[in-house]
Amino acid sequence: MSGGVASSNFSQIIPGTFVSDHEEPRKPLMTGCKMDKLVMIEIFQNLNFKLLLVIRRALLIAQDLSQTREVFHGLAIQTLTTAINDTKSFVSSQMIRGVSGHSI
Repeated sequence: MSGGVASSNFSQIIPGTFVSDHEEPRKPLMTGCKMDKLVMIEIFQNLNFKLLLVIRRALLIAQDLSQTREVFHGLAIQTLTTAINDTKSFVSSQMIRGVSGHSI
């Protein structure tokens, strides 16, 4: 039974104006509804599974980005520490030269 026929039949069953050769006019509707329900459940399960895959992939990407950020953060600290130490050494050596009378 198509959706249009089912809708028409249903709208006639409610007020009691439905005429059919079937003893129970609701039976074909219930069968159609059952099939629709099964299809909707199948679609929902499929979409739910795909959504879980997308969420899992997003979490893995976030984890990778977090690890990458930590590596870059560590490298930045290491680079800055090296630059500060090099600057301190340079300034210290220049001060020693200045104290001993050498030109900078």
